[in-house]
Amino acid sequence: MQPTLSPTFQAALQEYQAVYMGARNLAERSRREYERDISQFLAFLETLHLFDFKKVEPKHIQAYLASLDTHHLAGVTRWKKLVIIRTFFDWLKANDEVLTNPARSVMPPQREDKEPRVLTKEEYERLLSVVQRPRDRAIIQVLLQTGIRLSEIQHLTLFDLNLPKRVTKDALGTLRILGKGRKTRTVLLNTKACEALATYLQQRPNDQIPALFVSSRHRPLSTRQFQYLVGRYFELAGIRHAGVHTLRHTFATHHIAMGTDLITVQEFLGHRSLDTTKLYIGLAKRRQAQHIQDHAL
Repeated sequence: MQPTLSPTFQAALQEYQAVYMGARNLAERSRREYERDISQFLAFLETLHLFDFKKVEPKHIQAYLASLDTHHLAGVTRWKKLVIIRTFFDWLKANDEVLTNPARSVMPPQREDKEPRVLTKEEYERLLSVVQRPRDRAIIQVLLQTGIRLSEIQHLTLFDLNLPKRVTKDALGTLRILGKGRKTRTVLLNTKACEALATYLQQRPNDQIPALFVSSRHRPLSTRQFQYLVGRYFELAGIRHAGVHTLRHTFATHHIAMGTDLITVQEFLGHRSLDTTKLYIGLAKRRQAQHIQDHAL
C-alpha cells in the first residue's frame, strides 16, 4: 500500500511516472518499484516537515537510508533505493525544480558481497526427481536449461515457443524472450527442455489464454505462484536456501565450468555487459575445485 502524500509531492510523482518512466520505456515491474521507492522516500521527507524539494539536503537522504537500516534492509536494497532517488532528483533538476541533486553527494551503502547459491549436480538431479507434474517439470526445466529470469518466464506466451515436430535426442527448439528494457532475444531449447514442454503442451488446457504457463483455473501464473511452485519443490527435494534465481545461477555456473563460451552464456542470460557474465567464472572455478576435493582418487 502506497503512503498518502501531500498534493505537491503527489503531483511531482505522477509527472515523474508519466514523463520519466514513460520516456525510458520501463517494464511494468520496474515502474512499480520506482513508484514504491519514491513514494516511501517522499513520505519520509514529510515526517521531517519538508515539502519543498529545494530544501532537501544530503543529510536528509542519509537520514532516510539510516532509517531503512533500522528495518534491517540489506545494503544492496538500500543501495538500489538510493540509485532510484538519484534518478528522481536528476529529473527534478532537468525540469528546474532543484538547482543541484543532493543525492549525488550521498555515500551509497556498502553492498554485501554475497555469493550466489548454485546447485550441485546431485542437487538439481534430486530436484528434477521430485517434479512429476508436466507443467511444473516444464517450468523448472526451462529455468534450469536456459537460465532465464523469473519475469521472463512469467511473460512467455504460446507464440514465443517453437518446438520441433518430433523431439529426438538432437532436437532443438527456440524461445523468444522479452527481457529487461523490453529487449527481445531468442534462446535455444535443448532436448530436455523440449521434451518437458512437449509433454506439458499435450495436457495443457485448450483455451484462448496466450500465456504459456497457466493455473488450474485457466489463468496465467503470477510471480508469486512461480516462486511458490519452485520453492515447494526445493522443499520436497530437501534443498535449502534456494529459489527461482538459484536455477539461473546454476545454469550459468555449470555451463562455464563445462566449457560453454562466455558469449553464449551472456546471450542466454540477457546480460548487457560481458563483465556481468564474467562474475560466474569465479563461481565455476570454485565449483571445479570443490569437485576435485570431493572426488579425490
